[in-house]
Amino acid sequence: GDVADVLVVADLKQFVPILTEKIQAL
Repeated sequence: GDVADVLVVADLKQFVPILTEKIQAL
């Protein structure tokens, strides 16, 4: 549903910066 898609996008937006920080830490 649309709500589920919004939640997934929100999770990705929170996850991507954390992932990039970990990549840069390498």
